[in-house]
Parts: sequence; C-alpha cells; structure tokens
Amino acid sequence: MKQLYYILFLCTFLNTNLSAQISNPPELEVLLQNDKNFSSIKNKVKLFYANRWNALSPADSIEKKKINRQLKMWTRWEKFNAPRLDSDGNIVNVNAKNWELYQQMNASRTDATQISYGIWSEVGPKSYTTIGSGHNGGLGRVNCVGFHPSNANILYAGCPAGGLWKTTNGGTSWTNIADHIPSVGVSGIVVSFNNANIIYILTGDGDGADRDCIGVLKSIDGGTTWLPTGDFPGAPASGLRGYKLVQHPSNASILFAVTSSGIYKTTDAASNWTRVQSTGSFTDIEFKPGDPTIMYAARLSSATPFYRSTNSGDSWSTAGITGPPTNASRIAIGVSANNSSYVYLVAGPATGTGTFVGTFRSFDAGLNFDLRASTPNILGYPNAGNDDRHQTTYDLAIEVNPTNVAQVLTGGINVWGSTNFAVTMTYRTGWFEPSTPAAQYVHADIHNLAYNPLNNRLYVCSDGGLSYSDDHGTNWTQIWNGLQIAQFYKMTGYAADQNRLIGGLQDNGTMYKKSASTNFDHVEGADGYSAIIDFSNSNIIYFNENDGLNKSTDGGTTATGTGLPGNCWPTIAQHVTTSTTIFAGRCPGVYKSTNSGGTWTNTGAGASTELITCPSNNQRIYAVDGNTVNRSDNEAATWTDISATTPNGVTDIAVAPFNSLNVWVCVGGYSAGAKVYQSLDGGATAWTNRSGSLPNAAATAIAVDNAGGVYVGTDVGVFYREPSSGNWLPFYNWLPKTPITDIVLNETAGTITVSTFGRGVWRSDLYSSCTPTLVLSGAVSGTRFYEASDNIVSTHVLEGGTGTEFIYRAGNFVRLDPGFEVKSGNNAKAFIGPCATGIPTFSRLYMDYGIKKISDFVLEPLTLLPSNNTLKGTDDIKIEDKEIGETSIILNLKQNKYVQLFYEAEDHEILAFLVKQHVEKGVYTIKVNTKQLKKGKNIMLHYITDQTKKSFYLNNN
Repeated sequence: MKQLYYILFLCTFLNTNLSAQISNPPELEVLLQNDKNFSSIKNKVKLFYANRWNALSPADSIEKKKINRQLKMWTRWEKFNAPRLDSDGNIVNVNAKNWELYQQMNASRTDATQISYGIWSEVGPKSYTTIGSGHNGGLGRVNCVGFHPSNANILYAGCPAGGLWKTTNGGTSWTNIADHIPSVGVSGIVVSFNNANIIYILTGDGDGADRDCIGVLKSIDGGTTWLPTGDFPGAPASGLRGYKLVQHPSNASILFAVTSSGIYKTTDAASNWTRVQSTGSFTDIEFKPGDPTIMYAARLSSATPFYRSTNSGDSWSTAGITGPPTNASRIAIGVSANNSSYVYLVAGPATGTGTFVGTFRSFDAGLNFDLRASTPNILGYPNAGNDDRHQTTYDLAIEVNPTNVAQVLTGGINVWGSTNFAVTMTYRTGWFEPSTPAAQYVHADIHNLAYNPLNNRLYVCSDGGLSYSDDHGTNWTQIWNGLQIAQFYKMTGYAADQNRLIGGLQDNGTMYKKSASTNFDHVEGADGYSAIIDFSNSNIIYFNENDGLNKSTDGGTTATGTGLPGNCWPTIAQHVTTSTTIFAGRCPGVYKSTNSGGTWTNTGAGASTELITCPSNNQRIYAVDGNTVNRSDNEAATWTDISATTPNGVTDIAVAPFNSLNVWVCVGGYSAGAKVYQSLDGGATAWTNRSGSLPNAAATAIAVDNAGGVYVGTDVGVFYREPSSGNWLPFYNWLPKTPITDIVLNETAGTITVSTFGRGVWRSDLYSSCTPTLVLSGAVSGTRFYEASDNIVSTHVLEGGTGTEFIYRAGNFVRLDPGFEVKSGNNAKAFIGPCATGIPTFSRLYMDYGIKKISDFVLEPLTLLPSNNTLKGTDDIKIEDKEIGETSIILNLKQNKYVQLFYEAEDHEILAFLVKQHVEKGVYTIKVNTKQLKKGKNIMLHYITDQTKKSFYLNNN
C-alpha cells in the first residue's frame, strides 16, 4: 500500500520547559539548587517543612498557615510534574516535548461537518454562579493584558495554560485566537503600535511556572497565523521563565523581554535576540516616558534589585543608584507620562505583622529613591493590612495613572491605591466573594495592573480572570465571562444526566455543572481537586477544599466538613451499589465511611493518585499512590499490592464495565511505546503493553466503554482504540491541545466529556466508523485528522502557522483540488489506506532521515530573484546538485503556476517540500539539504501545471 507524506513548510520551535519554581526560603533554595530529580526534590521539601513544623509550638498558628501555603504550592508542582518525567525520574522540558509532537488545534473553525473521529465543542465553564460556601470565585488565571493601538474595545488576554484571547467589544465576549498553537502559556503581549496585525507573545508562565518560556511567537495577520521568532541565546535548556514583553515607543522593530535568564533585546522585529543583561532573573521593565534611551528593570531576589540603562537598553547597571531596598524578594516598577522623572517601586515581602518592605519614589528618573511607606502591609489579605502574609514572587504589580502621577495602584493579594504619591495606601479590592461588596470584588492574587492609553481605563489580571475600573480602582467590573480557561485537576459525571458534571480547579475551587448551560455553580473556593456526585441523589456531592473533604446534601447550597483524617489532597470514590459507602484516598491510606462521611476508618494502602470502584463487582477497588498500586477484593477490608507487576508511573486506572479484572492503566513520562497497559487478571500476574501507535506524550487519563473500546487522554489530545485493534485513532478534531486531566463516558447519551488543565471542559460524540466520502474546504488551522473509506476531496487553505497539522487518509484516493494551499509554517500529510488503522507518523522523516524541522531540510525557502535573472531554453526548472549535499533549484515560471517539488523514495514514500498554488510568474530559487536523505534512494520529482488544469490526485494506482 502506497503511503504519501506531505511536510509543507513545517516549522517547529524547540527550546525549554516546565520545572516549576516556587517562592522558597533561602535555606530550601540552597538544598534544591541544580537538583532536577523529582523524588529527590519532593523528599527534600517534605523533610525541610516537617522539621520546621516540628520546631513550632502549638500556639504558632500563623507560621503553620505559612507552611501549609507553601506545601499547597508544592502539591500543585507535584501534580503537574509527576506524570511528566524522563526515564530517570528527572524534570524535563514539557513544552519542548509537546512542540515535537503535533500541537494545538483550532476550536473555532467549522469548515466541515463530516468528521471521522471526534467533533469536540466547549462545555464551559464560561461563567459561574456562587452558591453556598463558594468564595473567591473566578474562571481561571490571566497573566497579562494587551491593548490595540487605536481601538479601545479590542483587548488581548494572556493566560498561563489557556492561551491567547481576543475581544472586540471591550470584554462582552471573547475568542481564543491561538488554539492552534501549543499550549505554551502567555506572560507578555505586544500589539505593534504601527501595525495592529502584528502581535508578539512572550510564552510561558513567569509567575506560576505552569509553563516554561520557549521564546516569543509572532503573528503578522492579527493572530490567524503564528510563527516562532529567534531563539534566546544563552537561555537554559529547562526552567526558563518569561515575565514581561515591551515594545520601543517609537521604533516598532525594537522589543525587550525580561526573563529568569536576563534581559533580551531585538532590533529586527524579533528575528534575532541579543542578551543585553546576562546576570540575574528579571521580572519587570519600563521605559522613561518621553525618553526611551532611559530604561528601568527589576531583578528578582537581589540586594540590588533596580537596574537602569541610559543607552536604549544596550547595557544595564546599578551604578550611581541609591535608595532602592536591599532586602526585597521582588520589586515592581511604575512610571507615568504625567511626570516622566518620577519612578515608583513596590517591594516585598512582608517584614512583620502590618509591615512590608515598602513603596519607594524617585524624582530624578531612578537615580535616587526615598521610602514612602512600609505600613500597613499592602501585600496581605485583610483590608486593615494588619497581617504578615504575602505572595511576592507569585504576584506583584504597580501602576501609576498616566494623567496624575500622584495616583499609584499596587497589586499583591489585593489591589491598594494612593492619591498622595504612595504615602498613604487604601484597600481597593476585596478577595472574598460574596461578602465583599460586588463593586470591590476582584479575585485574589494580582499579576498585572495596566492602564489602556486610549481611554485611561485600569485593568487588573488576577487568578480569577480580567476586571477593569473607570475610577482608578474604587469600583470594578468583571469581564472574564466567556474566558474558558479553567485548570481542572479532576472531574466526574452523573450517569442519569450527562449535563451534570463536577470537578476541582486550581485557584477557583469546585465547580458543579447542573444543566446544558456553560454556566457552572461555584460551590467552594481555594484549590479544588477530586469531587463526586452521589449516584442515588444528584443533590449529594463530595468535594475538596485544598486537603479537606466537604459534603453537601442540597447541591452545594450548604456544605459541611466530613472530618476526613490524614493529609494529601484526597481522591474520592463511591461504592457502586451502596450509596452511603464512600472511599477517600490519602497518602497514609484509603479511608472508608459507611455513613456518608460521618465517620472514617483507615483501611490501609494509599490512593493520592487515583481511586476507583468497579461497576461489575461491588467488592473490588483499585488504588494508586505514586508507583504503588493496590487492589481490594472485599470492599477495602484487605489489600493486595500489585505494584510488582504494574508499570511504574501510572497516572490513571480504569476497568471494563463488564469485567472488573479487565483493568487498564495509562502511564506518564516520555518513554516511547510505554503509554497504556492492560491486565486481564486484575494485575495479579502481568500486563500487556497496548501502547501501539500512541505518540510519545504524557498519558494522563483513561476510560473503557461498554464494548471494550478505550479512550486515552494525553497532553496532545484524545485517542481511541477499537476492541479488536492494536492501533490508536486520533480523536481530537477541534479539541485544544491542553493536557487532558479526566474522561467521563456517558453511553446512554452517546458522549465523551473531558476536563483539561487550562481550557475547561469539552465534549464530543463517541467514536463511530468513518464516512465513505469527505469534501473539505475553507481557510483552516489547528491539528485535525480526516478519514474516509473511499475518497477525500480538499480545497483547504492551511494558514495557522506553527502548530497546524492536517492528516488525510482515504481508501481509494485523496484529491487536492485547485484552491488547496499550504502556507508557510504549516504541515499536512496524505495517506492511502483503510480507516481505523492507527496514527500516521513521521517515522521515516524523524527516524531514517533525522528531519525534525523544515530548516533541517529546506536551507533557503522559495525566493523571487531580480527580474534580470532568466533561464536559457524553455525548461521551467533547473536543478543543481552540489558536492556538499545541497541542491539548488531554480524555477522559471512564464505564467502563474501550481508548483509541487518533492522527493520519492524507492518504496514510493513522498517527501514534499513545496506545494503551493498561485505562484506568480518569475524566476525563483530554493535550496534543500540532500544530506538528510542519504539513507534512502530518493529521486527528486516536480509537478508544475497551470492553475486551470486538473487537480492533483494522490492514489494507489
């Protein structure tokens, strides 16, 4: 069977990845320095805080709260990293791993309705209603906001895992404009002042480290297409954090990025970057208003935190600067066009009850600073500022009114404001909803404050979303509805009603969906985790608040703690026939309650990773706790350790509904071919590797349907395996490629629902066999997979750039009709073969030829030569092979043509490096590296035809 591969202007950008960093005490930082091993880091952290805890007296409640806060952040770190380690158990560059796979798809395109596998749509939450003990509600974290240069109603919101969003109506509605690029996070946005179609985003999540920075992406068409820019020289292989991106106020080609690896500058619109400050981790940067030759930057955790440049950012120094704090973990910088010589600093951490490092002011463009105030503590929770709490390295911001230099706003946990040059600060927002007045409520944890220069409207980016104020922080309006950016840890459903779903979110508690609406009920605050709906009564729910377990009997209107002993965020499961029997998995054991959570008994084992009961056997339970897996055959009375036979790194476990001994696990990490395993005897003896054609991404969720088919969720999408097949089918059309955290099947409704870490909840119809014929058209982007048993006809225009990959497979032929085009940075493949035969891969290109990105192969792209260049004779093409393994190709097109250039291997595999319609007449050159093809006997072929001639067929004749 002939297979045809199309690699069309493939552009990948591989750099750095997640190694979550937390605001640690200096002593712990020393212990963790240069340690990349997950278990080692985890053990050091636990021992460090255990020793601190044991040294405290019973009355030291405040210090214990601080420790619990730190441990909560480390729990987040563990939950994300545990499934994403290399074979040695080390932290890896997750973003780079996922960029190597085919990343991100577009969720808003509707070019075809006949999709073979998966038609995903948004479920929410896009809004919420706070009920019961719900507090501090929101939809998800927003890191930064960007402004259109001439239209105040056009805004951009950058999220740590939810990508880039755009509104054209001031926040009434939002659209994700980067769902087709990898879920890299956004920490900085620049919309070019001289061309609003040019947008830059600084990738990663500086404050929270949910994603590492992998440089800057650029769009020149308003966000339709995204391409990587130049690398950051000297950046580390992992752990790079990007914090802020700014553009020179009068030269649109100059930008600066502040990162944990210094300050980077570009003078050619991001084609190339230079590290202009190599020492230190930097979090903020500003121009002096009216004089961009003078710049200011903030360095993290330094005795000299304030830097200054007098040569447009080419060099930086602390020389001659007096007055900045020497004991700050972080500072933020504020300036105002109202008086360009003023510079403000806000500095943390809290230094004691009611005090913090301080606010500072300079009259002379940052040369000398004086302390304005260090009390009350504007970094904590209460409106009196009388605590000693702070989150300085996670959230700190300052902004000065552009029209009144005396008005200063700061952000920590809340927003505070001053009208007298930062001497007196007043509480401007409340973090607790619903008791805070609605006009003051802004979700806790402020990551950015910014005035829109077009209308002087003040925006705040928080862990809940985006809000604005038209009176400099006195009253606030939330505009986060429509931002589906929730970071779900776990989710469960309700068999009798597919519209009932409940799950736990990072930062935004527990959400309970009760109807077909995209509005969810917010029933609890803080961090949620596991949650279940009682199968006998949907008003009875169990859910987490951090490591506590609560219960409600009225759908979340009221709730009480269950008194569950132990530590760790608990996993929750319900007995399959006795609704009053509940199981909760902790680190020290699986707890059982036979009276709906009234009392608990520790049954042993442990289940901090996963805990499931079995539909076909009410006695059997499986418990996963890290690399330890246990099975009980008697309702948790006793446990059998099956870890010796079970693969390490289990992230989720599922059983066939019809056989509790037919058990499946998925595995995290990046060992190719080690993703999914099956046991037919409950793990008693051995497991069979069922990884088949799954890509080498972390597999984090798994579910088995009534027929024995299996769905697995990964960091790059959902895949399906038929009961009788050894291969996996892509099941991800229109599904954003954020990590899948849970899968809920409802076979009565015929749907599959998944939760994601960054893009909320999505739903599709269950798997069905492919259609005979597909006719596809339209401008499209993202990652999609189309199959037809007979033929596919396409006039797609692939335009998404980075992250766009289209796969076509048909039993008889694939026809690319006039109008089909693949634009720069995109990637498409076509195959001849039957449906349901697995995932097409780049095995020949990657493994045999070593081609991982188009620049490995295409050394110089198609370039129009000056008009005086001509070829002799009538040939349309001239090929010149060089001894060094390069081939130069010259095209002489005497009229507009449709051009294909490709190599065909002896087994008829096709590597196409140019497929383009509407190539205008002229003389062109392109250069390729034939060294990359040395392992095969390859012949270069070309196909050049008039635009009006018959379309090109890919067939197996």
